[in-house]
Amino acid sequence: MNSNLIKRLDEIPEIFHLEDFTKDNRWFIDPYRINQINGIYIPGAEELVKKYFELFFKAVKTEDKKEIIRLGRYLHEINDNRLGYTSADSDPCGKGFCCTDLLDIYEAARENDSLIDQMPDILVFARGIGPDKISDLTTNIIYEHLYAFTEDIIQKYELDMKRKSIRRYVWNAEREMWTEKRFDVPLLEGKPILFIPNEIVCKQPIFSYERVYSKCFMKEFRGKPDILGITRKTKKGLEADCKIIREKYPECRDTVEKWSRKYRSVYERYRNEMVRDAWRSKYIGR
Repeated sequence: MNSNLIKRLDEIPEIFHLEDFTKDNRWFIDPYRINQINGIYIPGAEELVKKYFELFFKAVKTEDKKEIIRLGRYLHEINDNRLGYTSADSDPCGKGFCCTDLLDIYEAARENDSLIDQMPDILVFARGIGPDKISDLTTNIIYEHLYAFTEDIIQKYELDMKRKSIRRYVWNAEREMWTEKRFDVPLLEGKPILFIPNEIVCKQPIFSYERVYSKCFMKEFRGKPDILGITRKTKKGLEADCKIIREKYPECRDTVEKWSRKYRSVYERYRNEMVRDAWRSKYIGR
């Protein structure tokens, strides 16, 4: 192992410091952390993700399955960033995000059009699509930006790294299609490496059913105990009995789906607040 290079990488403040640069790590790229402030090192990446999903939901609305297949044709796991789930004793080898996963989201959006009509809803309601796959999908969409960021880091810190020429399909937002390009990728321990801006990596994405359960609905019920009517007497009066609420309505996707259908305005208000750049730029939890 090139211990001197690893040590230098650990000292670079702009990049996310992986626990192990040779293995997958249980961290993920969160597309909702890519904003005007956190995305200063990868300008244009936020708009790229937005445009991709605009096309996706347009195809959902028109039930254009062929368009979904076209959008997902070249999706695959990119192990270069060393993010996502894998065995601690194995090289990066996860299945990652592929066209089949995009089709699964398409079907889920068609069947639950009252729940899934924006990108955040995918992270909350789409079953079988966890933060690892969303991270893979995001990496595919913004690969060229991450490659450019990696090159900037190498030049800025004068890193001596071996190279390998590869061909890869990248998302071209202007042409709205995947285009093949050649990249002279840097290698770490003989394998391609992508450096990731520190601010866009997390262990739990901003949008997840767990966060919606606790930060949206439980917060709402504590402030308005009469909504569910599950209360307890205190010196200050009636308060929501959160212990009983959690026992009756456990923290799971089914509960969040049920509440989001019944209290749609509560969920939409929370979602819209979380989407706003002003809020995301202040978000520090990971």
